[in-house]
Amino acid sequence: MKSETVNKKICLTPGMPAITFAYAKNIDKPSNHHLHINKFFEIYIYIGGDADYIAGDKYFSLNHGDIIVINQYEPHNVVLKSEGLYERFYILVPTESFDNFSYNPFKNINGKLISLPEKRRKKAIDILYEIKNSFVKEPGGRTSFKACGLILEFLAEISGEYPDCASFERNTPSRLPKYIADILVYINKNISAIKSADEIAKKFGLSMPYLSITFKNAIGTPLKSYIQAKKISYAKELLDKDFSVTEACYESGFNDCSYFIKVFKHHIGTTPFKYKNLDEKIRNILR
Repeated sequence: MKSETVNKKICLTPGMPAITFAYAKNIDKPSNHHLHINKFFEIYIYIGGDADYIAGDKYFSLNHGDIIVINQYEPHNVVLKSEGLYERFYILVPTESFDNFSYNPFKNINGKLISLPEKRRKKAIDILYEIKNSFVKEPGGRTSFKACGLILEFLAEISGEYPDCASFERNTPSRLPKYIADILVYINKNISAIKSADEIAKKFGLSMPYLSITFKNAIGTPLKSYIQAKKISYAKELLDKDFSVTEACYESGFNDCSYFIKVFKHHIGTTPFKYKNLDEKIRNILR
């Protein structure tokens, strides 16, 4: 099967960073996907493939057309269960994109899984394919103008603006062991206090080798890496609230500032000092 990808920038207003619209359909495998933290809002739309999704401490089993909105602080990743055909859309939106609009479409849907009623689900997916096909068939300025209108129409469909919008957080699927789900919730609630993966194994009465293997198999990410990502996510949020770098380091559960700086740069792409002192507009792009 021939793979297909589209990745285009859509500028809604002059002077603001562009939205990224992307589509991919390809033979994919689990090892290609890793837990990460965005610099923007992400709208992920699942079309097909043997996939689940983790966002923060929430783990979702996906149905065709499900939509997940992830904020700039949540560690997240698709969890492919096997190698095979995988199809999805995703839209990356800088956090300040709607500052000049009278309505912010992210106000009510941030951090949610959205499952629209069948007719509206089909309409939303059709809009996405129309955007994708317009970029493939008619590249150029006219297409970008058309895409702006379609993106806004899609956001209106999923924003909860209409009374029949069904958005909710699904219960943990049965193929995720309950103790793994409990561990995700525990980490989320106690991220500042957690010092190591070993203490989690002890807390839940499990051997560290067993927990390491089963957590990685279930989530697609090693337990230590997941804990690190959650700590950095929290530290990033603290820096945005004007905590000092030292305060963010210790409040997020690190006890070594040098190590904190190294891990922060690995996840965010810059040091916490540079992140905190960036010009506000540039800093918003990195959120």
